[in-house]
Amino acid sequence: MDDDGRYQPLRPDARGWLWSETLELWLGTWSGIIQREPAIWLRFYDRDGNLVPLPEEAALALAEQERERAQRAERLAAQLRELGIDPDVRSS
Repeated sequence: MDDDGRYQPLRPDARGWLWSETLELWLGTWSGIIQREPAIWLRFYDRDGNLVPLPEEAALALAEQERERAQRAERLAAQLRELGIDPDVRSS
């Protein structure tokens, strides 16, 4: 909208995406699967063109990071045990 509250049409960029000053996001197409439905979807992208994850995607990514962190911690604990150090004993 302009200063008078009137709608101003958005102009697509070379990709066909629309920039929203209000949201500070791009609106563009994305080809993929959402809820087991393959299609071309409208999705938000940040200022740099990175896809903004859906809540389900963000939760899956966080769970994967946590799983990787746990695996890394277990590998480090195994290495400590090989050195004769019990990683479960806390020193004071």
